[in-house]
Amino acid sequence: MKENKQALNAEWQERKMLLDILSQGTFTVHELIESIRERQSKLSSLGQKVPLRTDNSAYMDWVVELKDTHVVIDNGSKLLLTPLGQWLLTSTSISTLKDRFIFIKRITCDRCHQAGFVSVLKIKPDTSSKDTKSRMLVMTVECPKCRMVNNKALSENLTASQFKNLYNLVLTDLKKNVKYMPQLVLP
Repeated sequence: MKENKQALNAEWQERKMLLDILSQGTFTVHELIESIRERQSKLSSLGQKVPLRTDNSAYMDWVVELKDTHVVIDNGSKLLLTPLGQWLLTSTSISTLKDRFIFIKRITCDRCHQAGFVSVLKIKPDTSSKDTKSRMLVMTVECPKCRMVNNKALSENLTASQFKNLYNLVLTDLKKNVKYMPQLVLP
């Protein structure tokens, strides 16, 4: 179990490294992978434990996931970090990149969320319940753009009140850097 947790932490460190590199400018996928390998070899030579991958498949999977979640834009030949990607990299409203990434995936509309325009779901805390099998906090959510209403699993370990507070904190933080659908901060 400890090895899996360490591997997961190392994977998210690598993802953070990818975003750090992209925050410095635009790169082709090949240039991005070369930059991360170069950074890893430097860190490894300084005595830090850094995974050195034998192939590029994990990096390619991460790039696809970052494009699918609109954290990165592929403008044809170069990758570019979006304002949401910049927020993910620098925000302190949620402590880890992994938790910020998961939170954003849970509070955005799968249909309407785009690279230049984040569609944040409106949550309805008064509809909250715990799923009996997964123990996840479930709430009714509505997309302000497509008007899709659905019940969605939102958190493993937060109460409805805690989730609402974190949601409001994240929305306040997002307003500073990211363009998103008009959203009311909940009282």
